[in-house]
Amino acid sequence: MSNFARSKGLGKWAESQVKRHLSEKENYIHIIDVSEDAAMQKHGVDFIWIKKEDAFAKSYLVDVKLDRLISRTGNIFFETLSGKDIIGNLLTSIAETFMYLDPFGKELYYIDVNNLRSWWLLGHDDVEIKTVRNNDRLTQGFCVKKEDIVKMGFGHVEPIVIEEKK
Repeated sequence: MSNFARSKGLGKWAESQVKRHLSEKENYIHIIDVSEDAAMQKHGVDFIWIKKEDAFAKSYLVDVKLDRLISRTGNIFFETLSGKDIIGNLLTSIAETFMYLDPFGKELYYIDVNNLRSWWLLGHDDVEIKTVRNNDRLTQGFCVKKEDIVKMGFGHVEPIVIEEKK
């Protein structure tokens, strides 16, 4: 099995964990899976999450990320350059929420993409750009300590029950 195929399978597994978790919430209305839609794939959206907020239904475009290193490193990596000269997901995705699943820490990070993107675009000399291998390509981006996600106003974290593969 190729790295791409294995990664896609793990990504689908992560999506199923997140969708199950969201569907168990009291404010859940519906999830529309658009992960196989070419246009939505191009724009970095896995599903549309519809939930009740106050007396209204609100929808969110969601991109699920499986990050198996959060527990080990304490950081969440955000991609700004994907491969050679391709602008990364943080800057191109139309998703409103990135949901980073840490399967080992059993945590789900809800990241407000607009808040994170705005912060990044303001420029930060103190942020270290890292190059990491992602399957068969090198990507660039920056890390945020997981505890800073809430402190910096990028989102929140909650525990998630991980169901084992059947």
